[in-house]
Amino acid sequence: MVHVLFQAGVANFIISLTHQCPRDLPPHASKLLSAMLSGLHDRNTTVKKTYASAIGHLVKVAKDSSVEKLIHRLKEWYFEKEGKGNCVPKIAFMKCSYAGFKVMV
Repeated sequence: MVHVLFQAGVANFIISLTHQCPRDLPPHASKLLSAMLSGLHDRNTTVKKTYASAIGHLVKVAKDSSVEKLIHRLKEWYFEKEGKGNCVPKIAFMKCSYAGFKVMV
């Protein structure tokens, strides 16, 4: 239980950072995106959704090249996975569109 709360707290902290200091994040956004992307592999659904929300908010401050790499990874993941694991890229795309995608492929 503590593990889940910690992961959700980290994702919410990153969301807060994107709101409070968006100008300071772009140099670090690609590393944070890759960390949040690896969190999408967690078995807990709440953690996956919270990490997807953090990805959606990070997309607003990330460089275009980082966003394109993210989209490419999510597309690959979507088309190679079948069944239950297939919904995670969908959730991530949905959260990115809610947060305001600046690049759509």
